[in-house]
Amino acid sequence: MNIEQIVNSVDKEYILSLRHEIHQHPELAFDLPMTLAVVRRELARMDIPFTEKYGKSSIVAYLNPSCEGFSLGIRADMDALPLTEKTDLPFSSLHPGIMHACGHDAHSAMLLGT
Repeated sequence: MNIEQIVNSVDKEYILSLRHEIHQHPELAFDLPMTLAVVRRELARMDIPFTEKYGKSSIVAYLNPSCEGFSLGIRADMDALPLTEKTDLPFSSLHPGIMHACGHDAHSAMLLGT
């Protein structure tokens, strides 16, 4: 089974649009106000409860908070690297000297898509 069979086109476009949005606005280390705002916005839009009480620049969402017993955690890093992007992509970094060369933009988008 390939990715096209697993992810329908609506999900694929949603995930790609989030990745592009996050990619254009890379942030370093724990200084992630825009990225956190995107994650908050999307979780609120999906009516998924979340908290930010577990660490600086972290969000923990709960998909089935009333379920007791077994739990599963999935995570994504959200920060970028202090590198200059030298691509001509339509969604390249808008912040000189910072880019998502590490894939964390994709990790965040895929986790929200999940």
